[in-house]
Amino acid sequence: MVSIPAGTGSEDALAASAFGVLALLKDNLAGKGYTLSIQDEDEVVIKALTQHGGHLSIIGIQQDHLDPFKLVCWLGKALISHLEAGDGDSQREVIIDGLIETLDELLFLETDENALVAAEDKELLKRMLVAEMTNQCDHGIGFNGLYIAFHFARGAVKSLTARNLIKKAKDTNGVKPDRANKPYAT
Repeated sequence: MVSIPAGTGSEDALAASAFGVLALLKDNLAGKGYTLSIQDEDEVVIKALTQHGGHLSIIGIQQDHLDPFKLVCWLGKALISHLEAGDGDSQREVIIDGLIETLDELLFLETDENALVAAEDKELLKRMLVAEMTNQCDHGIGFNGLYIAFHFARGAVKSLTARNLIKKAKDTNGVKPDRANKPYAT
């Protein structure tokens, strides 16, 4: 059985979240020639949750919910590691495309439909992930890097949204930001 990270909720809730994220990923793989059997789904989710729990433990993260960006990256990694030797690069790239599309969809959902990644940036992320996986690490980005790129994007959008709300509240109350009162103003 998978070790459940402290603070992520019950085992049933964790499994439901994991299979929900997997369903999004599978939707983005639909029509691209990649399918999973039910038995394979269980194996992939167990691998991803094990990786996720280990990551939380090693990095020292206390989480109060399952991070969908992190989990979908581990699901993508598990799917790619599940490929057989004869499946070739095309199947790996199909999974990477589906993974990046899923991350972008999650970003859209997690930012109240305020953010999407530009097509050229998604292509760059794909090329960098492929480089990492083909032993061109000096030019690549791994699954942790892919996760943190979307994690930071979500945080930046939420921060900007909060700042804009604060600014609007100040503006509507007749209080205008005064740079002369800030310690860094010259």
